[in-house]
Amino acid sequence: MSMAGVARSALAPQVNGELSIKRQQWADNLYYGPGPLAGEQSWNNTGTLALSYHLGLWGKDRNAAERALDAAHARAADARAAQLELQANVVRTYIEMSLDYALLDIARATLQQQQQIADLASRRLKGGIGTQLEVSRRRRRCRNTSVKSTPSRKKSRSAATSWRRSRAKARARATRSSGRCSRSPRPPAC
Repeated sequence: MSMAGVARSALAPQVNGELSIKRQQWADNLYYGPGPLAGEQSWNNTGTLALSYHLGLWGKDRNAAERALDAAHARAADARAAQLELQANVVRTYIEMSLDYALLDIARATLQQQQQIADLASRRLKGGIGTQLEVSRRRRRCRNTSVKSTPSRKKSRSAATSWRRSRAKARARATRSSGRCSRSPRPPAC
């Protein structure tokens, strides 16, 4: 907005002042000759005050002021867009993390269920009504389920990392646009 104020100031009346105080000693030499001022000192004081106002008949200055104001508004809009982008990225990351935690809970429940089924198969084998093939199949399913549940935790960490990157980009964009950046919330700990 300061650029708009500078451009708008060109439309206002301008006042300039100048003051000069000089002391002069007149020479007593061959060129000036002896006279009434030879060897005397005199003061030469001047002061000026100027008032000017640019008429701007064709609107050049007014257009420059409006152009500067429009540029300031554009920078403010860019800063707001960066802020909204940051907020959208925060919401998106929280939703992704919520989904990842829900998937992790499902995977843990499935793993617990598979372990219970494997324990049941082991008890059936000990009781004489089960087979070793059934026990090995159930244990293999437990191992497969535990391997499948691991990537969701990595995905949560990568979501937090992408949130931090998008936050840094949005802050840089806001800083370029307005010269300052608003604070945003911290990402959740993974």
